[in-house]
Amino acid sequence: MRRLLFSVDGQHLAKQGDFSGITAGSKGYLKCCFGVDGSDWHGAKKVALFNEAYAVAVDEALECNVPDEVTGGKSFKVRLIGAKGDMRVTTNAVLVEQTL
Repeated sequence: MRRLLFSVDGQHLAKQGDFSGITAGSKGYLKCCFGVDGSDWHGAKKVALFNEAYAVAVDEALECNVPDEVTGGKSFKVRLIGAKGDMRVTTNAVLVEQTL
């Protein structure tokens, strides 16, 4: 399994580490890992949204699998959304490129 690392600071999502050599077409192989900084996210239920269409719950370890539906093309986008009570916070979308 390959782990794609992201940092979250407030509403800013950014890649961390090496994102090179990701090959399109993998299934059940890619995992997103989020390093959350700041109290805005503390206690919030978190969901990763891929290509603005596929929502995946983020677990307590702040990880989720990349859905197979987005791994077949040249790229996919991911953003993090959190909800706590009446509050909702969302990040910018980050592009992850893949080799065909």
